[in-house]
Amino acid sequence: MPFFGLLLVAVMVVLLLAEVMPKAINAFLVLLLLGMLLQNYEPFVDLIDKVTNVAE
Repeated sequence: MPFFGLLLVAVMVVLLLAEVMPKAINAFLVLLLLGMLLQNYEPFVDLIDKVTNVAE
């Protein structure tokens, strides 16, 4: 299921943010929860890509 893959990526990104920008974690988790509630993962994939690109 793609959901579990996305969840794994999200967890990895959160862990990455924990090292880079601790204050960004709360905002990211809120966005993640909203995405889960809305069952709309497309914006999240874009968000994760942007976050990982910035982190790199």
